[in-house]
Amino acid sequence: MNWSRVLLRIWIVLTIGWLGFASLFVWQLWPHYRFFRTPDNLLIDGMVRMHITEFLEFALVPPIALLLIGWVVLWAVRGSRR
Repeated sequence: MNWSRVLLRIWIVLTIGWLGFASLFVWQLWPHYRFFRTPDNLLIDGMVRMHITEFLEFALVPPIALLLIGWVVLWAVRGSRR
């Protein structure tokens, strides 16, 4: 059994599930802009940009961190066998 492939497949499944959860969570928290109308829409554009930035951090940092931790663990285990 190739552990690196098994762990990669588990990571892919977990990442897809996490992205689905994060998308649903962000969709429910999407701000309503009807109270923030301005003539030039600068306030709305800034709020949308901030919300998207926070979503990307929330959605992408945990899967990338998990991948890096798994890679380091596999590297350490393989190195200890040699």
